[in-house]
Amino acid sequence: MPFSTSAPRLLGGRLSLDFVNAAPSSAALSWAHLIHFLESARIVSAERGAQLLGLSPSDPRAAEALLLKARRLGSALHKVFAAMLRKQRIAGEWTEPVNEILRITEGHDELVAEDGVWKIEFIAREGGLDWLLAAVARSAAEIIAEGARARLRLCANPHWQSQQSSCFCPQARIGA
Repeated sequence: MPFSTSAPRLLGGRLSLDFVNAAPSSAALSWAHLIHFLESARIVSAERGAQLLGLSPSDPRAAEALLLKARRLGSALHKVFAAMLRKQRIAGEWTEPVNEILRITEGHDELVAEDGVWKIEFIAREGGLDWLLAAVARSAAEIIAEGARARLRLCANPHWQSQQSSCFCPQARIGA
């Protein structure tokens, strides 16, 4: 799926589901697509997104490292959610990309005003880029810990089915 400036449709109702659904295949995830998702999910502002887009040419190693982690995370989450749908065992190695990101999340939430609107923003203790994926990893950890109670379904939306092999939705979102 080519990158476009239109916002990805966030249908999953849970950030990690939206991440898996909004991204093209993990291997095809580009830096621009990742930043676009982070903006659409309001993990970063449009201003911070523009700064991050400029990071790829100015610090390609940092951008590539985060992109690799995002690809690993997306691939692992796809396997985890597919296994949950099939009521199969979740392999421990599939959770490692989630745990790797969660390990850096020492920090705190803080109220921040942006254009007169208050929002809660995560303030990371670390200065690296991994924190950008922390909210996705936290969402995935919650779904995995819920296990069968998470009640995932494959989304029947033809828009998603035409763009990728599967789309995950919580059962409560079906038909909404």
